[in-house]
Amino acid sequence: MRIQLLKHLYYWLHERFSKDATKGRYSSGFWQDAVRDKALALCAQARGSLLEVGSGEGLFLIQLAGKNQGLKLWGIDNSKARVQEAQEEVTREKLAYITFSEADAANLPFEDNYFDIVVCINVLFNLPSWDYVKKVLFEMTRVCKRQGRVVFEFRNSLNPLIVCKYALARYYDETVKTLPLRPYRFSQLMRLAKECGLDIVKGYAIGFFFRPLAPIIMVEAVKK
Repeated sequence: MRIQLLKHLYYWLHERFSKDATKGRYSSGFWQDAVRDKALALCAQARGSLLEVGSGEGLFLIQLAGKNQGLKLWGIDNSKARVQEAQEEVTREKLAYITFSEADAANLPFEDNYFDIVVCINVLFNLPSWDYVKKVLFEMTRVCKRQGRVVFEFRNSLNPLIVCKYALARYYDETVKTLPLRPYRFSQLMRLAKECGLDIVKGYAIGFFFRPLAPIIMVEAVKK
């Protein structure tokens, strides 16, 4: 009974606090929307070409296209169904400058130094292992141009809300039962970014003003 009440409460809150534009979508949710909003702000004035790694149903790229028509946009995802959903939306909206394709984030099908910006949001906490996270960030850096930007975020393991939420998630959220839900520390990601050849521009707190304890931290970096 308690588990059922927890499920009902979670799904009510999920629906209540998701944005109208994303309600009912696989990638909807309060934190997911907050992450997209921050990434949109960071990319609103960008120029050139942008790749989103783990683009899902295309929610971020389609919103970005409405804010910045000067960008050529690509999105990759390992889910054929979500790639198809994103491409159908692009076709309906006649957004010819967005391209979606199915691909593995740890083996990106692009040449070295190809994109001006590479973005990965609402993804790293769902990856199966730390080694896989490393492969993904190295690949993101590889396909980014020198002096280009790499933007990514992670769920913070020092935030008690995130730790508690992920520990209990399998009891109330049917969509995450097979996902690892891994939070990380800021120091871990900073060391990895440097290993990849990235200079950190800034780390942005999402959900709390004090970055060390924020639920989510977004990182903006430049490729050396």
